[in-house]
Formats: sequence, structure tokens, C-alpha cells
Amino acid sequence: MKQLKILDDNGQTDIQLIRDFEEEYNITLPTPYVELISRHNGLRLYNNRFEFVDIEGTIDSTEIYFLIFGDAWYDKIVDYQWSGDPYEHENIIPFGINALGDRICFDYRQDLSSNNPPVCLVDCEDTFTDEHGQEKMVIFPVANSFDEFLDMLYEESE
Repeated sequence: MKQLKILDDNGQTDIQLIRDFEEEYNITLPTPYVELISRHNGLRLYNNRFEFVDIEGTIDSTEIYFLIFGDAWYDKIVDYQWSGDPYEHENIIPFGINALGDRICFDYRQDLSSNNPPVCLVDCEDTFTDEHGQEKMVIFPVANSFDEFLDMLYEESE
């Protein structure tokens, strides 16, 4: 795993908060994610940028700000979960956001029982019409796993 350059965080989080979240959403979060967040809840990184292929097929980049477990007045992980909004996707679990409000997520759509789901970016502004005729937010694949995602992170040069 790449060395993360931590700018700041909200301290440690009680592992039980994470386990309760997993139980509520019937998922198992990746072990490396749980280990990182339990030590650095809501962390902010210097090397917080990553690349993905956008809707036009070109390489784009954005940043991640990790969401927070527990009591906080902003960026709480529970506030970003699927709420029945018809534009959102089920079994997509946000764990971070970018400056535009797009969500960096674990993608459990293929296998809800996975403990190592792919990472994706959900674009909150672009939509497409799905096979049922419903408008949905666009999802961009980012990485095959959380470890692979962390290895992609880089620091923006000045």
C-alpha cells in the first residue's frame, strides 16, 4: 500500500460504529478501509487526487475527502447513503466526496457479500436513462479494490 500523507483527521473512531454501519447496510467493508478509518476518522490527505475515465472517454482527475463516522456536524458517512432517491443507485456505499459533491463509493451492486468491492465515482450532476427508463446518476469505475484505489492517489503539483 502507498504511503499516505495525512493532512489531518478527526482522531480514532470506535470500531463498533463501523460494525454497526456494516450491519445496518448489510455489507462488509474492506479490511484496509476499516483499519485506516478506525485510526484516522474523516482523514484529509495531501496525496488526495486520483484519475478516472470520464463520460467522454478522457482521463480526468478529482480529489477525495473521506467521510466521518460518529458525531460530526459535517460530512457524516450516514448522511450520504442511499435514501430512496430515484436518481441514486442501490448497493453503492459512499465513503468519500470531492469538492463538487460527487461521491467516491464502494460498489456492491455485483456482490453485496463482497468484503473487497470495487471503487467507483458517482457523478451527482450527470445522469443517464437506465434499462427501466429511469434517470440515474452516472457511475465511473475507478479501481478494482480499496487497496488499488489507495495506490492511485497522488499529490497535486503546484
